[in-house]
Amino acid sequence: IVFSDPEKIKILDGLMHTKILEVIHERIFQFREEVDVLPVSHNHKAVFIDAPLLFETGLDKSVSEIWVIDTEEETRIKRIMERDGLQREEILKRINSQMARNEKNERADVILDNSKDREKLYQQLDHLLQNIS
Repeated sequence: IVFSDPEKIKILDGLMHTKILEVIHERIFQFREEVDVLPVSHNHKAVFIDAPLLFETGLDKSVSEIWVIDTEEETRIKRIMERDGLQREEILKRINSQMARNEKNERADVILDNSKDREKLYQQLDHLLQNIS
């Protein structure tokens, strides 16, 4: 229903995003407090936030680096259809309510290619994770 009506999306986002952002910031704060009391040997280096609407919510301003997992739109549509059982039109409404793919990629510090199988994506992630300082 909401993806067909920009005003309804705005209302839903206003309700949901405020609470979601509050919880994310709360958990990051709690994590930082916990890390501060751990011995140095525990060596936590990063906090990851999985946020499909990172830019739309302004959460990008709260992070130091942005990784975007990207694939062609047709691949994305096919995967969503298989995973969620949605029709193509429903998926396109959702995609069209979000920031354009190329704009997300332009704002990213790192772009991970998700056009292949899961193993290829995980290899890219492993490589990046090994290099976190």
